[in-house]
Amino acid sequence: MKDGAVVLADAAKPCLQGIPALKKDHPRLQVTMSIGGWGAGGFSENGGGKNGYERHWDAVAQAPFL
Repeated sequence: MKDGAVVLADAAKPCLQGIPALKKDHPRLQVTMSIGGWGAGGFSENGGGKNGYERHWDAVAQAPFL
């Protein structure tokens, strides 16, 4: 969480960079993201309510690997 939005850790970015190529080679591939979890610092507080829900999906829609 950064400024009330879900962000991807820099360390995770290289792991996800191959997803667009996989999706191109396998058009039916579906990607599922899991966000939060035990001790996910502020996710529950910021993800709750209508504004938090909208911020969450705005951030997901901007993910470069989808």
